Amino acid sequence: MNILVTGGNGYIGSRLVPFLAEYGHNVSVWDSDCVGSKSEPDFFDAREVTVQEVLKSKRYDGVVHLIGTYSKDPVISRDINFRLTKEVYEACKQHGVGCFIFMSTCGVLNEEDKSEYTRQKRLAEAALIEAGDESPCRLVILRLAPVYGLAPHMKFDSIVNGFLRDAVILGRLDVRGKDERRPVVDICTVITEILKVIQTPGSGKIIKNIATGNFTKEEIVREIEKCRPGIEIILRENANKGYTVEPTVTGRTLAEGIQEVLDAKIL
Repeated sequence: MNILVTGGNGYIGSRLVPFLAEYGHNVSVWDSDCVGSKSEPDFFDAREVTVQEVLKSKRYDGVVHLIGTYSKDPVISRDINFRLTKEVYEACKQHGVGCFIFMSTCGVLNEEDKSEYTRQKRLAEAALIEAGDESPCRLVILRLAPVYGLAPHMKFDSIVNGFLRDAVILGRLDVRGKDERRPVVDICTVITEILKVIQTPGSGKIIKNIATGNFTKEEIVREIEKCRPGIEIILRENANKGYTVEPTVTGRTLAEGIQEVLDAKIL
């Protein structure tokens, strides 16, 4: 299959793209992060080429839309997380793409999450669902729990990876809200679920939460401590309870994902 991955040079994309290629798919990337990609024939610089032009270049069977931003600027967040998402989906419908896979967040299920990122993801989901009525392009919304684990282009702004960075670089973890609960999912499980969607024929609209478990912040820290003994740990309380999501997929254990990052010695 011909698959286009928007944001393919990002955290998830940098692991997803070679994974899909290993399974025999022809993968193209559309991204503004072009480090090391300019010479690759299947890379399209989003600053120079529109997604409409990319989709005109060949018949794509599926588009995995990973592009997003955690910017707190409401204008930037709306432009990337909402407007661009709608634009890419409309282009998919226009050019006969068989399946559009949108990476959303489990945060949309947390009423206490007032972040600009989550707000725009909620709006994007609603717009896609409305626009998907009677469309031959299958719409799949995957709501990801905070993702952790190793990738060529690492990201440390999720809870587990962030704690890992501080444990290695600072040698200490000062944790506020030790009893707050969070759903999590490792990156290997995420890319496997995306592959399943691509390889499973279907139509209509699907919304699926992608989480392998729920942990308190203290439980996450204690798993890191087992793999990285000797770190200083300070646990503090607060009034936030966090939120949970019923696990919908199976994958590696939290300890396995943590150990993979530590073994890579990238920190």
